[in-house]
Amino acid sequence: MSTPETTSKKGSVPDSSCRLRTLPKNSMYHQVPDCGELQRLVEVWYEIGQSKVGFSGEVPLEWVDVANYSQSNYLTHRERVLVIKMSTSYINSIHKGKKRGMRAPFCNDYELAEQQIIDQEISNSQKQVRRDDKVAQFIKDNNM
Repeated sequence: MSTPETTSKKGSVPDSSCRLRTLPKNSMYHQVPDCGELQRLVEVWYEIGQSKVGFSGEVPLEWVDVANYSQSNYLTHRERVLVIKMSTSYINSIHKGKKRGMRAPFCNDYELAEQQIIDQEISNSQKQVRRDDKVAQFIKDNNM
């Protein structure tokens, strides 16, 4: 199962602050780890929706959202509680994930993760230097 990208308020454009966009395409963090026996619950959570849009942006699911789903699909009380907790953790992770240098919530190899973050920052710095050189050259050429 692939991790969905966070989208901006426009809905169709991926949010530029999403950590997933900063990782190389071959990164191990594009895949969610196996959930084992809880796979059904994860599928229910995806079916209901991981979160909903509130007045101030994305907010966690509430009891009424899960109760509406439960009317046509049986969920135990414990499963309802877990879906709400998953939604709350998901929203909290979105906010934490926007902080620079934040690790993925699951990681098989922290050294590789750190190296990928460092490599990406070096690449971004080199791109900025090249842009600055082009601007300086333009200013010099046009005697500004």
